[in-house]
Amino acid sequence: MMAFSSETWRPPKCSFPGGFFHLNVYPSGTIDVPTLNEENSWDPTMTLPEILFTIQQRLCHPSINSPSQAGAYKFRVDNGKEAYDRRCREEADKYRGASKGAAEKAER
Repeated sequence: MMAFSSETWRPPKCSFPGGFFHLNVYPSGTIDVPTLNEENSWDPTMTLPEILFTIQQRLCHPSINSPSQAGAYKFRVDNGKEAYDRRCREEADKYRGASKGAAEKAER
């Protein structure tokens, strides 16, 4: 989900369903992307494609040095990158199927 503020200088709020398994997604579902953090390096001139690209890069190349979920961090450390990446793909597939089903219902 992405929600934009009416105050255009503020970054959008970006989140996934609560409990989404990823090193850089908080248990609440909020994604930890420094460039979307108002106090850090948010640039109000960022375009939507740039915002989406930044999120995509964070998901594909997580920062193990700043984990947002203890469980995902422990899984990555204990099981390695390949197992972690496989688990993230499974998580994404789970939600992809749910959103696809919701889209099909909306079309009916």
